[in-house]
Amino acid sequence: MRRTTLALLFAVALSACDPGTYTGPAPAAMGTAGSGTAGAGGGAGSPGSTGGAAGRSGTAGGQAGGSAGGAAGGTAGGTAGGAAGTSGAAGQPGGDGGLAGEITGSRMLCGTVDLTGDAIIATGATVTLCDGALVRAAALSSLTVKGTLTVGVGTTGARLGDAGWKGLIVDGGTVTGRLTIVGADQGLTTRTGQATLTDLSMERVKVPFDLGVGSTVTITRGNIRAAGLASLKGKLSLDHVTWDSGGSEGAAIGDASAEIHAVDSTFSIGGSADFFVSNAAATLTLAHSKITSTHCALHINAIGTLDINHNIITGNAYGFMIGGGTGAGQRVVTQNNIMTNSSAGIEQISDSQLIDMRGNYFGMNGMDVLMSTLQGLDAGGRLTAPVADAGPRP
Repeated sequence: MRRTTLALLFAVALSACDPGTYTGPAPAAMGTAGSGTAGAGGGAGSPGSTGGAAGRSGTAGGQAGGSAGGAAGGTAGGTAGGAAGTSGAAGQPGGDGGLAGEITGSRMLCGTVDLTGDAIIATGATVTLCDGALVRAAALSSLTVKGTLTVGVGTTGARLGDAGWKGLIVDGGTVTGRLTIVGADQGLTTRTGQATLTDLSMERVKVPFDLGVGSTVTITRGNIRAAGLASLKGKLSLDHVTWDSGGSEGAAIGDASAEIHAVDSTFSIGGSADFFVSNAAATLTLAHSKITSTHCALHINAIGTLDINHNIITGNAYGFMIGGGTGAGQRVVTQNNIMTNSSAGIEQISDSQLIDMRGNYFGMNGMDVLMSTLQGLDAGGRLTAPVADAGPRP
């Protein structure tokens, strides 16, 4: 009798430990597979994409998480994306999965996330990158925002990119938050829509901006390192931004609807190229900023409205090459320190409607103004001392 009892107890123990035996309700159907890399298994509420394989054992909890969007355990599998199994404890949370294809609904991505191909945040969809998130971008991949992308809402921000990817594209959507863009062919492209960014950083980026007509980009505090010419046809506002174009021309203003506003910012090239080049009757406002180490700090072939005040324009070959004022807008350049530019502070290159350049300090920079018999520029009333409050403020 004792031997029979022990044998029965041993058989029961073996049955309880066998992970291949499941006597609970049948698992739920497979959900739609996600698109990321393998995670640590399904867990309640893990933020993978919907779906994932159903689990057989609660403790296993869907070990196929990640690329399957965080597998589910037991009967709660499938669309829940990682619920607990019925025959044991909840599994571990799956990874956030990856980004590729069309993204709908709402997703929160934390930790390390892989952008495995071209991804589109659909109209009406919302993606949030957690503070400190790292999005690793595959070569030639891109992230397009038609919906909403909220980035790094804390103090750290999020990091987006890797060498050789195409970049962030706003196509009718909205991007907000703190962001570092790394290694992109074009850091930020806006077809339409808007981006409002704080503490923007661009590292090893070829072209920083390609802003389309009707788009709006606002940057408060930023550090931009790029080696390609930005195309500005939309609205760009810069406040306390440092922009070094790495030997390339800085920014070309190419549409009459463009509006470029900069305050308390610093622009440099470190080579023989021009920084701001305007080829359209656009609006350019520059205040309390500095432009240095260029061929022409500002090369104005055409301009509609011009307001350049309280800036330091120094260490260039030319402060201004200017002409081409058109339309009814005011064009005023005043209260600037335009000094120690090796060839001239101002060279007028064409007849123009009136450009008022009175009231600037030129200092000792060879010929202050190069003018022939051209019309439309008044550079009189030169100041005898530097403007005390010119240049970027803290």
